[in-house]
Amino acid sequence: MPFRDISQFHSTLRLVVKGQLIQSVNSHHGLIPRNHPDLMNDNRYTEEGNSRKNNAAAASSGGREYYRQVVKKEILRQLSTSAAGVSIESISRSVGIPVRTLQRRLSTNGVTFRVLLDECRQERAIELLLDTRYPVAEVGKRLGYSDPAHFARAFRRWSQHSPSEYLKSKLPTRG
Repeated sequence: MPFRDISQFHSTLRLVVKGQLIQSVNSHHGLIPRNHPDLMNDNRYTEEGNSRKNNAAAASSGGREYYRQVVKKEILRQLSTSAAGVSIESISRSVGIPVRTLQRRLSTNGVTFRVLLDECRQERAIELLLDTRYPVAEVGKRLGYSDPAHFARAFRRWSQHSPSEYLKSKLPTRG
């Protein structure tokens, strides 16, 4: 028997239920099954919990850019698929952390959600403008701007050119 007495078993059981000794569950012949009622609602024992744990480990060991990259990737995905607009709430839901935590983690990287959203909108705007199927007003709408003038103003801030001037300089002239 791996335990010297029943009190050692009970103290280990209490620690396992609190999630502090997950390894002892596995190393002692599965004395507590994975579907134990005290463990069922604790997401540290689910795939979702494990992936979040792995994300947190990658964030702490992977350097300062981890959350910036994750958020930027998710913003670009939502800009490509959603016409409803991108918000910090929708990004935090997708990433699986609360809004305030996301703001703090981005802040430790020296960036805000607004700055990342602006960077992503700029990248996506250039992609959409160079794909000549979309008029400028449609590009602005796809990026979440309520008015084409708002998009034009933002684009001018990014590139010092209006969207149409930018297109003229980047696309070959016909004729």
